[in-house]
Amino acid sequence: MTTIDTRGNVHDDDGRFAEKQNSAPAALASARPTPALPAEVNRRLRGHSFYPPKSARVPGIRETEGVPLEEKTVALKYFGPAGDWWITELDRETGEAFGYARLASAPEYAEWGYISLPELERIRIGSFVAVERDLNYEPQRVAEAIPRR
Repeated sequence: MTTIDTRGNVHDDDGRFAEKQNSAPAALASARPTPALPAEVNRRLRGHSFYPPKSARVPGIRETEGVPLEEKTVALKYFGPAGDWWITELDRETGEAFGYARLASAPEYAEWGYISLPELERIRIGSFVAVERDLNYEPQRVAEAIPRR
């Protein structure tokens, strides 16, 4: 016979500890937590969320790997005096994104690569936030979204 003590431990016939009984219902035990992006340090100054709303359709990292570059969808756009960032993929747990960055000080070195949204969110110039999410941006293909210079 097996017994369960008051702490949820299962003991076998000899009274030896056998296993820890899971007290949570099966549905809760198998549920995964909802991914959450890192906290925003400049939210109050900015007046709105830096990260996209949960309803925004942004592919995860490497989800569009097989899609030709010009056909990828730019889901988000960030801008500021330091440059512009067009985001095509996002890891909603870490804030790591993949996209195109063009820095104002060196536009000739614009390139595709990984971008840390939490790092962009923390940038300030004096008492002003330096990077904003374009709240009016509508997703579009790379060919239409990123201006040629």
